[in-house]
Amino acid sequence: MIFLEPKRRYWTREPLELPVRTGPFGTAAVRREGSDATLVAYGPSVDVALEAAHLAAAEGRDVEVLDLRALVPLDDDALAASVRRTGRCLVVHEAQGYAGVGAEIAARVQERCFDALRAPVLRVTGFDIPYPPPLLEDAHLPDVRRVLDGLHRLLPATSASPAAARRTDGTPAATGEAITGRTFLLPDLGEGLAEAEVLEWKVAVGDPVEHDQVVAEVETAKSVVTLPSPYTGTVTALHCRAGAVVEVGAPLLTVGEESAASGAVLTGYGTSGRRTLRQPPRPACAGTARTTGAAHDRDTDQPLLSVTRAPLRPVAEKFVRGRRDTPAVTIWADTEADSLLAARATLGTGLMPLLARACLGALAAFPELNSRVDTDRQEVVRLPQVHLGFAAPTTAWWSRSSGTPPVSASTTSPLNCGD
Repeated sequence: MIFLEPKRRYWTREPLELPVRTGPFGTAAVRREGSDATLVAYGPSVDVALEAAHLAAAEGRDVEVLDLRALVPLDDDALAASVRRTGRCLVVHEAQGYAGVGAEIAARVQERCFDALRAPVLRVTGFDIPYPPPLLEDAHLPDVRRVLDGLHRLLPATSASPAAARRTDGTPAATGEAITGRTFLLPDLGEGLAEAEVLEWKVAVGDPVEHDQVVAEVETAKSVVTLPSPYTGTVTALHCRAGAVVEVGAPLLTVGEESAASGAVLTGYGTSGRRTLRQPPRPACAGTARTTGAAHDRDTDQPLLSVTRAPLRPVAEKFVRGRRDTPAVTIWADTEADSLLAARATLGTGLMPLLARACLGALAAFPELNSRVDTDRQEVVRLPQVHLGFAAPTTAWWSRSSGTPPVSASTTSPLNCGD
């Protein structure tokens, strides 16, 4: 006998009633009943499937979760019975897709339930690559977002079940109908941040939204961030109120899509280059590489330095596509800082000015990092000024995280520097 013991299960906690009684060996268990589709999973993928089914319910999709519990022998009867009830099947497992156990499950479903299937059997699996190192493990394994994408492919928007027409907090939908569409989950905001507070909603239920339109403003322990919509359509539900603290991966709002155009959510801003920061006006002149005329700062009425424009290279489209399709990964690295501390003692200054000087020196050496992309003109816009900000713990953050504010705390403020 081979017993699969995923290490990720070591840290999970759940209520348990004693004495524990298990079913006969080789039998599957329905962890969540549903009528629109069947999620088939085993091991740690069961929790992922359950969370995805819970979020799908906010979109009006009633999804059943079947825990196989054993692969050999496989409970064909329970598998066939579940798929025949729902008419759709999505297999989720952590192993690679090619020649994985999901292929065998899909084949058995096709053989036994072909006449009852309303859609092809789909799979959400690990990638067909060697198992990655720990830092890339989360990007490799199937997560809730990938399972939801699989359900969206499996279930058309019109097939939502009235039984699931409830929000995640259990209250009925405002329209009295099932909430259909795509659910926007709070993205990973980087640097190990696990939650954010919704400061303000920029949209309401019934409002039309476009791809990359700002829909909410949230505050993390580091900064205030605006969130763009990855979908185009109409807002059908807001899943939390302003002032609520939500965890990464929790649902924010649901959008009923009007077109298939949607993109990946990047950290802090959208994929179209539109940001909430004030940008210099675009020039009306034409040319290959050029600079704009002098403009004035709205706050200080001081003349701004000229903006340099350069045409995008052909390889830029590959970078954009790679950034959209490649999972974002945060890597922590330790570095030796003795020389920095020695410079602080020698110059008699704090660490903040030294870090600011290092950042400005790097931007001077690599001006492309202080640029934005004008997708309409296919140009790189190199900005002549640097707006540099450092995140520092505020009193509100300390009181929320540790209960005791520090003796002194500064807030993030921009450092406006010219060349």
